[in-house]
Amino acid sequence: MLPLIAPVGPSKRKQFAHRGEASPRAKLTNAQVVNIKAAVALGYTQAACAEHFAVSVATVSMIVAGKRWAHITAEYPVRPVEPTPEVENG
Repeated sequence: MLPLIAPVGPSKRKQFAHRGEASPRAKLTNAQVVNIKAAVALGYTQAACAEHFAVSVATVSMIVAGKRWAHITAEYPVRPVEPTPEVENG
């Protein structure tokens, strides 16, 4: 029977992995990710956010779902959208 080998620790690849804007392949900054989350929470469409930030709709969807850029957990202020006052004709 072969002896069990315990894991030594994280691999060097994981240990030195770049996350978020530290990655040389990143197209967004941490601030832009917060802005995307806030904009969608305020009612902007994911397609509009994708076009504004020049990324795909799938990228925005994964950011909002927490599947990408999950390490960005900064709270962002969400203002309730106030209805526009109705103008009386007359």
